[in-house]
Amino acid sequence: MDIREISTWTALVTPFREDGSVDTASLERLVAEQSAAGNGLVVLGSTGEALACDEDEKFEILKAIMWMDREVPVVVGVGGFQLETQRAWIRKGNALGVDGFMLVTPLYAKPGAAGQVAWFEALMNEAEAPCMLYNIPGRAATPLHMDVVKQLGTHRHAWAIKEAGGTLESFRAYREAAEDHWVLYSGDDPLLPTFAPEGAVGVVSVAANVWPELTHQFTQWVCSASNEELSSIAAQSMIQTWGTLTESLFVTSNPVPAKVLLASQGRLTSATTRPPLSIKEDALETLDVKELERLAADLTNKFPH
Repeated sequence: MDIREISTWTALVTPFREDGSVDTASLERLVAEQSAAGNGLVVLGSTGEALACDEDEKFEILKAIMWMDREVPVVVGVGGFQLETQRAWIRKGNALGVDGFMLVTPLYAKPGAAGQVAWFEALMNEAEAPCMLYNIPGRAATPLHMDVVKQLGTHRHAWAIKEAGGTLESFRAYREAAEDHWVLYSGDDPLLPTFAPEGAVGVVSVAANVWPELTHQFTQWVCSASNEELSSIAAQSMIQTWGTLTESLFVTSNPVPAKVLLASQGRLTSATTRPPLSIKEDALETLDVKELERLAADLTNKFPH
Protein backbone atom coordinates (compact mmCIF):
# COMPACT_ATOMS: atom_id res chain seq x y z
CA MET A 1 0.00 0.00 0.00
CA ASP A 2 1.40 3.39 -1.03
CA ILE A 3 1.93 5.81 1.86
CA ARG A 4 0.09 8.51 -0.07
CA GLU A 5 -3.07 6.43 0.09
CA ILE A 6 -3.12 6.45 3.90
CA SER A 7 -5.36 8.97 5.68
CA THR A 8 -5.00 7.56 9.19
CA TRP A 9 -1.54 7.03 10.64
CA THR A 10 -1.35 5.58 14.13
CA ALA A 11 1.39 7.04 16.32
CA LEU A 12 1.95 3.62 17.87
CA VAL A 13 2.62 3.17 21.57
CA THR A 14 5.49 0.91 22.62
CA PRO A 15 4.19 -1.68 25.11
CA PHE A 16 6.35 -2.41 28.14
CA ARG A 17 6.02 -5.12 30.75
CA GLU A 18 5.91 -4.12 34.42
CA ASP A 19 9.68 -4.63 34.63
CA GLY A 20 10.15 -2.09 31.84
CA SER A 21 11.17 -4.54 29.11
CA VAL A 22 9.53 -4.40 25.68
CA ASP A 23 6.35 -6.48 25.46
CA THR A 24 6.70 -7.92 21.96
CA ALA A 25 3.53 -10.02 22.18
CA SER A 26 1.39 -6.95 22.92
CA LEU A 27 3.22 -5.03 20.21
CA GLU A 28 2.39 -7.70 17.66
CA ARG A 29 -1.26 -7.62 18.72
CA LEU A 30 -1.42 -3.84 18.29
CA VAL A 31 0.23 -4.01 14.87
CA ALA A 32 -2.28 -6.66 13.74
CA GLU A 33 -5.20 -4.48 14.91
CA GLN A 34 -3.90 -1.43 13.08
CA SER A 35 -3.29 -3.44 9.92
CA ALA A 36 -6.84 -4.82 10.05
CA ALA A 37 -8.18 -1.27 10.36
CA GLY A 38 -6.07 -0.06 7.42
CA ASN A 39 -4.06 2.41 9.52
CA GLY A 40 -0.45 3.15 8.66
CA LEU A 41 2.07 2.88 11.48
CA VAL A 42 4.24 5.69 12.79
CA VAL A 43 6.58 3.96 15.20
CA LEU A 44 9.14 5.21 17.72
CA GLY A 45 7.91 8.75 17.88
CA SER A 46 7.08 10.60 21.08
CA THR A 47 3.97 8.42 21.54
CA GLY A 48 6.26 5.40 21.21
CA GLU A 49 8.55 6.76 23.94
CA ALA A 50 11.51 6.60 21.59
CA LEU A 51 13.64 8.92 23.68
CA ALA A 52 13.30 6.50 26.60
CA CYS A 53 14.80 3.68 24.48
CA ASP A 54 18.46 3.27 23.62
CA GLU A 55 19.59 2.87 20.00
CA ASP A 56 19.88 -0.92 20.20
CA GLU A 57 16.40 -1.24 21.69
CA LYS A 58 14.92 1.00 19.02
CA PHE A 59 16.49 -1.11 16.31
CA GLU A 60 15.12 -4.32 17.83
CA ILE A 61 11.64 -2.81 18.12
CA LEU A 62 11.70 -1.57 14.54
CA LYS A 63 13.09 -4.85 13.24
CA ALA A 64 10.36 -6.79 15.06
CA ILE A 65 7.63 -4.60 13.55
CA MET A 66 9.09 -4.83 10.04
CA TRP A 67 9.03 -8.63 10.28
CA MET A 68 5.47 -8.81 11.60
CA ASP A 69 2.57 -9.90 9.40
CA ARG A 70 0.91 -6.66 8.29
CA GLU A 71 -0.53 -5.01 5.19
CA VAL A 72 0.14 -1.36 6.05
CA PRO A 73 3.26 0.79 5.68
CA VAL A 74 5.67 1.76 8.45
CA VAL A 75 7.05 5.25 9.03
CA VAL A 76 9.73 5.56 11.70
CA GLY A 77 10.37 8.56 13.91
CA VAL A 78 13.67 10.44 13.76
CA GLY A 79 14.25 12.96 16.52
CA GLY A 80 16.86 14.15 18.92
CA PHE A 81 19.83 16.44 18.84
CA GLN A 82 23.01 14.82 17.52
CA LEU A 83 22.95 14.82 13.72
CA GLU A 84 25.27 11.88 13.17
CA THR A 85 23.23 9.74 15.56
CA GLN A 86 20.08 10.52 13.61
CA ARG A 87 21.76 9.89 10.26
CA ALA A 88 22.93 6.52 11.52
CA TRP A 89 19.38 5.75 12.67
CA ILE A 90 18.04 6.60 9.21
CA ARG A 91 20.57 4.23 7.63
CA LYS A 92 19.23 1.46 9.87
CA GLY A 93 15.71 2.28 8.70
CA ASN A 94 16.88 2.20 5.10
CA ALA A 95 18.41 -1.24 5.65
CA LEU A 96 15.15 -2.57 7.08
CA GLY A 97 13.13 -1.16 4.20
CA VAL A 98 10.89 1.26 6.09
CA ASP A 99 8.31 3.08 3.99
CA GLY A 100 9.03 6.56 5.31
CA PHE A 101 10.61 8.73 7.99
CA MET A 102 9.03 11.29 10.32
CA LEU A 103 11.59 14.00 11.05
CA VAL A 104 10.85 16.08 14.13
CA THR A 105 12.09 19.62 14.60
CA PRO A 106 15.41 19.40 16.51
CA LEU A 107 14.85 19.26 20.25
CA TYR A 108 16.02 21.74 22.88
CA ALA A 109 18.53 23.66 20.74
CA LYS A 110 15.90 25.95 19.15
CA PRO A 111 17.77 26.41 15.84
CA GLY A 112 16.90 29.23 13.47
CA ALA A 113 15.99 28.96 9.81
CA ALA A 114 19.48 28.23 8.46
CA GLY A 115 20.17 25.59 11.09
CA GLN A 116 16.85 23.87 10.50
CA VAL A 117 17.27 23.81 6.72
CA ALA A 118 20.75 22.27 7.06
CA TRP A 119 19.48 19.72 9.61
CA PHE A 120 16.49 18.54 7.61
CA GLU A 121 18.36 18.53 4.32
CA ALA A 122 21.08 16.32 5.80
CA LEU A 123 18.49 13.85 7.10
CA MET A 124 16.46 13.84 3.87
CA ASN A 125 19.64 13.24 1.86
CA GLU A 126 20.39 10.21 4.05
CA ALA A 127 16.90 8.78 3.66
CA GLU A 128 15.87 6.36 0.94
CA ALA A 129 12.15 6.85 1.48
CA PRO A 130 9.66 9.77 1.65
CA CYS A 131 9.89 12.10 4.63
CA MET A 132 7.27 13.72 6.85
CA LEU A 133 8.36 16.83 8.73
CA TYR A 134 6.89 17.19 12.21
CA ASN A 135 6.06 20.62 13.63
CA ILE A 136 5.66 20.24 17.40
CA PRO A 137 6.72 23.48 19.13
CA GLY A 138 5.23 22.29 22.42
CA ARG A 139 7.92 19.61 22.64
CA ALA A 140 10.73 21.05 20.51
CA ALA A 141 10.46 24.57 22.01
CA THR A 142 10.56 26.06 18.50
CA PRO A 143 8.36 25.72 15.43
CA LEU A 144 9.32 24.22 12.11
CA HIS A 145 10.64 27.18 10.15
CA MET A 146 8.78 28.17 7.00
CA ASP A 147 12.11 28.34 5.13
CA VAL A 148 12.42 24.57 5.58
CA VAL A 149 9.00 24.01 4.03
CA LYS A 150 9.71 26.33 1.12
CA GLN A 151 13.32 25.40 0.37
CA LEU A 152 13.02 21.63 0.73
CA GLY A 153 9.68 21.23 -1.02
CA THR A 154 11.37 20.13 -4.24
CA HIS A 155 13.60 17.58 -2.49
CA ARG A 156 13.12 14.09 -3.92
CA HIS A 157 11.92 12.83 -0.54
CA ALA A 158 9.54 15.69 0.30
CA TRP A 159 6.17 14.19 1.20
CA ALA A 160 4.20 15.50 4.19
CA ILE A 161 4.02 17.79 7.19
CA LYS A 162 2.55 16.67 10.50
CA GLU A 163 1.18 19.91 11.91
CA ALA A 164 0.84 20.02 15.68
CA GLY A 165 1.21 23.75 16.20
CA GLY A 166 -2.17 23.82 17.90
CA THR A 167 -3.94 26.60 15.99
CA LEU A 168 -5.83 27.08 12.75
CA GLU A 169 -3.61 30.04 11.93
CA SER A 170 -0.52 27.83 12.15
CA PHE A 171 -2.09 25.18 9.94
CA ARG A 172 -3.04 27.73 7.31
CA ALA A 173 0.47 29.19 7.29
CA TYR A 174 2.05 25.78 6.65
CA ARG A 175 -0.55 24.92 4.04
CA GLU A 176 0.28 28.11 2.15
CA ALA A 177 4.04 27.55 2.42
CA ALA A 178 3.69 23.91 1.33
CA GLU A 179 2.10 24.83 -2.01
CA ASP A 180 1.81 21.58 -4.00
CA HIS A 181 5.01 20.02 -2.65
CA TRP A 182 3.83 18.73 0.73
CA VAL A 183 0.54 17.30 1.98
CA LEU A 184 -0.55 18.18 5.51
CA TYR A 185 -1.74 15.85 8.27
CA SER A 186 -3.27 16.98 11.52
CA GLY A 187 -0.93 16.14 14.37
CA ASP A 188 -3.68 16.69 16.95
CA ASP A 189 -6.66 14.35 17.10
CA PRO A 190 -9.04 16.93 18.61
CA LEU A 191 -8.18 19.46 15.86
CA LEU A 192 -8.75 17.09 12.93
CA PRO A 193 -12.31 18.37 12.32
CA THR A 194 -10.93 21.93 12.23
CA PHE A 195 -8.03 21.14 9.90
CA ALA A 196 -9.85 18.78 7.51
CA PRO A 197 -11.95 21.50 5.81
CA GLU A 198 -8.74 23.53 5.47
CA GLY A 199 -6.96 20.84 3.47
CA ALA A 200 -5.65 18.21 5.88
CA VAL A 201 -5.52 14.85 4.11
CA GLY A 202 -5.64 12.87 7.34
CA VAL A 203 -4.25 12.54 10.83
CA VAL A 204 -1.27 11.15 12.71
CA SER A 205 -3.27 9.83 15.59
CA VAL A 206 -2.90 8.86 19.23
CA ALA A 207 -6.60 7.97 19.39
CA ALA A 208 -6.15 5.26 16.76
CA ASN A 209 -4.23 3.22 19.33
CA VAL A 210 -7.34 3.00 21.48
CA TRP A 211 -10.00 3.08 18.78
CA PRO A 212 -8.40 1.84 15.52
CA GLU A 213 -11.47 1.30 13.33
CA LEU A 214 -13.41 4.26 14.71
CA THR A 215 -10.51 6.64 14.09
CA HIS A 216 -10.13 5.31 10.56
CA GLN A 217 -13.84 5.79 9.85
CA PHE A 218 -14.01 9.23 11.45
CA THR A 219 -10.95 10.45 9.55
CA GLN A 220 -12.25 9.28 6.18
CA TRP A 221 -15.62 10.88 6.88
CA VAL A 222 -14.40 14.24 8.14
CA CYS A 223 -11.78 14.58 5.37
CA SER A 224 -14.32 13.89 2.61
CA ALA A 225 -17.39 15.73 3.94
CA SER A 226 -18.36 19.14 2.59
CA ASN A 227 -18.54 22.21 4.81
CA GLU A 228 -22.30 22.05 4.53
CA GLU A 229 -22.36 18.43 5.68
CA LEU A 230 -20.04 19.18 8.59
CA SER A 231 -22.22 22.06 9.75
CA SER A 232 -25.32 19.89 10.19
CA ILE A 233 -26.62 19.21 13.69
CA ALA A 234 -25.87 15.49 13.35
CA ALA A 235 -22.31 16.13 12.19
CA GLN A 236 -21.65 18.64 14.94
CA SER A 237 -22.85 16.08 17.50
CA MET A 238 -20.40 13.53 16.09
CA ILE A 239 -17.58 16.07 16.15
CA GLN A 240 -18.38 16.96 19.76
CA THR A 241 -18.24 13.28 20.75
CA TRP A 242 -14.92 12.96 18.92
CA GLY A 243 -13.61 15.93 20.87
CA THR A 244 -14.60 14.41 24.20
CA LEU A 245 -12.97 11.10 23.33
CA THR A 246 -9.71 12.51 22.02
CA GLU A 247 -9.24 15.22 24.62
CA SER A 248 -9.33 12.49 27.28
CA LEU A 249 -6.05 11.19 25.85
CA PHE A 250 -4.26 14.37 26.86
CA VAL A 251 -5.34 14.83 30.48
CA THR A 252 -1.68 14.20 31.22
CA SER A 253 1.34 13.66 28.99
CA ASN A 254 0.85 11.40 25.99
CA PRO A 255 1.02 8.36 25.81
CA VAL A 256 0.12 7.79 29.46
CA PRO A 257 -3.70 8.03 29.13
CA ALA A 258 -3.69 5.96 25.93
CA LYS A 259 -1.74 3.19 27.62
CA VAL A 260 -4.05 3.23 30.63
CA LEU A 261 -7.08 2.84 28.36
CA LEU A 262 -5.42 0.11 26.29
CA ALA A 263 -4.61 -1.82 29.46
CA SER A 264 -8.18 -1.38 30.70
CA GLN A 265 -9.38 -2.92 27.42
CA GLY A 266 -7.05 -5.87 27.94
CA ARG A 267 -5.04 -5.01 24.83
CA LEU A 268 -1.87 -4.33 26.81
CA THR A 269 -0.69 -6.58 29.60
CA SER A 270 0.51 -3.46 31.43
CA ALA A 271 0.10 0.31 31.11
CA THR A 272 3.75 0.73 32.12
CA THR A 273 5.60 3.78 30.84
CA ARG A 274 9.26 4.60 31.27
CA PRO A 275 10.46 7.48 33.45
CA PRO A 276 10.01 10.38 33.45
CA LEU A 277 6.46 9.42 32.40
CA SER A 278 4.28 7.84 35.08
CA ILE A 279 0.95 6.05 35.27
CA LYS A 280 0.50 7.39 38.81
CA GLU A 281 -0.41 10.93 37.77
CA ASP A 282 -3.43 12.33 39.66
CA ALA A 283 -4.98 13.58 36.41
CA LEU A 284 -5.63 9.99 35.34
CA GLU A 285 -8.34 9.78 37.99
CA THR A 286 -10.52 11.89 35.67
CA LEU A 287 -10.58 9.14 33.03
CA ASP A 288 -14.05 7.57 33.01
CA VAL A 289 -13.28 4.39 31.10
CA LYS A 290 -16.87 3.15 30.91
CA GLU A 291 -18.19 6.49 29.69
CA LEU A 292 -15.47 6.76 27.06
CA GLU A 293 -16.29 3.29 25.79
CA ARG A 294 -19.98 4.20 25.67
CA LEU A 295 -19.22 7.33 23.65
CA ALA A 296 -16.92 5.39 21.32
CA ALA A 297 -19.60 2.76 20.71
CA ASP A 298 -22.21 5.45 20.07
CA LEU A 299 -19.99 7.22 17.54
CA THR A 300 -19.05 3.94 15.86
CA ASN A 301 -22.73 3.19 15.30
CA LYS A 302 -23.06 6.39 13.30
CA PHE A 303 -20.92 4.90 10.52
CA PRO A 304 -21.99 2.13 8.10
CA HIS A 305 -20.68 -1.36 8.83
